[in-house]
Amino acid sequence: MYNLDIRDKELLFRREGELIRISPCGRNAIRFQSFPGGRVPEENYNLMPQDEEAVITDHGHCVTLTCGDLTATLNG
Repeated sequence: MYNLDIRDKELLFRREGELIRISPCGRNAIRFQSFPGGRVPEENYNLMPQDEEAVITDHGHCVTLTCGDLTATLNG
């Protein structure tokens, strides 16, 4: 998939003037963040730090992020 970076526990998707980050955020929770301007600020907006395991799988035509019982899929 183009415009997609797979990093440690997160997916970063870029499109015109915007960056989207999808990451695990606690047990059975997936966080979606959108950043106008295409840059992620060095600010952690969580009230409590969350360190949760996530499994990212690249299927060629789509990428999935699984955190507990939840799965987010990006189709490309």
